Amino acid sequence: MSEKGSRTGTPKGSLKGSKAGTPRSSKANTPKGSKSNTPLPDQPADPAAGASNGTADPEQVNGTAGEVEPPLVTENGGAAEDTAPQQEAEENQEPEEFKPRVSDMIKSRAAVANANEESDIWTEAHNEIIQKFIDDPAFKLIIAFQDPRLGFVVDQIVPPHPPEQMVYFIKADNVKDGVTFENFFKVVQYGSVKSMHIESIKNDFSAQLHRFLATLTDTRWKMEGKTVLYIPTEGTKIPAEEAAKNKDLVQRLETAMIHWARQIKEVLNTQDAFEMAETSGPLDEIEFWKNRCQDLSGISSQLDKPGVKKIELVLETAKSSYVAPFRKLASQIKEGSRQAESNLKFLLVLKDPCYELADAKPSQIPAMIPKILNLIRMIWLSNEIIRRCCREINLEKIFDGYVQSGMKSLNECIECCESWKEIYNKTAKLHHKFSQMGWVCQAQIHFARREEGEKTDMPHFAGQKGPEIMRGLLEIETTFEKNLANLRHNLI
Repeated sequence: MSEKGSRTGTPKGSLKGSKAGTPRSSKANTPKGSKSNTPLPDQPADPAAGASNGTADPEQVNGTAGEVEPPLVTENGGAAEDTAPQQEAEENQEPEEFKPRVSDMIKSRAAVANANEESDIWTEAHNEIIQKFIDDPAFKLIIAFQDPRLGFVVDQIVPPHPPEQMVYFIKADNVKDGVTFENFFKVVQYGSVKSMHIESIKNDFSAQLHRFLATLTDTRWKMEGKTVLYIPTEGTKIPAEEAAKNKDLVQRLETAMIHWARQIKEVLNTQDAFEMAETSGPLDEIEFWKNRCQDLSGISSQLDKPGVKKIELVLETAKSSYVAPFRKLASQIKEGSRQAESNLKFLLVLKDPCYELADAKPSQIPAMIPKILNLIRMIWLSNEIIRRCCREINLEKIFDGYVQSGMKSLNECIECCESWKEIYNKTAKLHHKFSQMGWVCQAQIHFARREEGEKTDMPHFAGQKGPEIMRGLLEIETTFEKNLANLRHNLI
């Protein structure tokens, strides 16, 4: 039996080893069914025959001819054992991970903005901007979009007019060594927005910005006791007809006008708040009208600025319902400014006498009163006189035993108040006696509906607020009738 060809004479371990290490291609070199190169069982193996093709006879199965078996060993015998571990190592080796370039990662995402689907959109200028964004820590933003004139654009500046679609890349602040494949998703924020979203974001941001600046301006100048109107410049450089067609712009300008109206109402209401302060004296009144004159004059001059006039024109063209109320408040401001200037002009006449009165002792006040009353027909002196007398009376000293000085102060204050009352009543009687009564006739026409002893009919007011207006007029008429009766009783 042949040592090479017989499987029965081959150790079990050697058969497996030889098959695993034998290339399959060796089967093709042995003609199927050929027995000329195969030694018989009772013949010795011919080494030359086996060496002719480098393999043993593949037709021997258990020493008999049958189906073709793969070659068991090669000619040199040791080559099959050496190639098996190498082939197994190659099969078990993992393929190397593919890492794309950062520039390619940016380009693949930025290509979404290629609205025209052009094949070759990347230029050398684009590559330079992308590479600068990757390497330069100070380069924080790149924008990619399709421009109607310039084509596909990669830039670091947001376009003034929103494109149909825009892709953005924002780099974090702490990137010092550049953007790499490993840190791309950690340090770069990217995304795309369409034109409708860009416009919505712009409108929301502009509205919040104007609201913030209006509040900031108002708060800043209130610290100095002034009222300053924030005048937005948005939409003031385009024609009013064009600006009026932009609904979002009109809404933002209406918000600014509403804030102006709130500021004006607040200024107008400060006069009512002051009038309710019963402890205010002439010097307080002078100081109030001085500040009010400055404030109202400042607002009046601001209302005449070109920016305010342009916004008013835009809203009027857009038929905004806020224009008419604002103009009414603006006219009240102008009228209030003229009134404040007039009041301050006459009140300044009392400034020096009132300062003298504030520093005088109660015993000196009665001699000053006629001079003051000669300057004006009626003045709010009572509160100033009472405050001055209260400062003169020292209750702590009285309770500490300063009886004589305390009694002297009390008597002087009592005498001062009685003299004030007497002088006032005397001056009031002279005033009523010699003053003209024409204003009483005009007042009865306006407030009492009287003409030649007869009352005229109340006008009819239509609309939902008609009954409310009529009730208000009737209340005014009742109050006037009551005061007219008191005046008549005092004079006759």
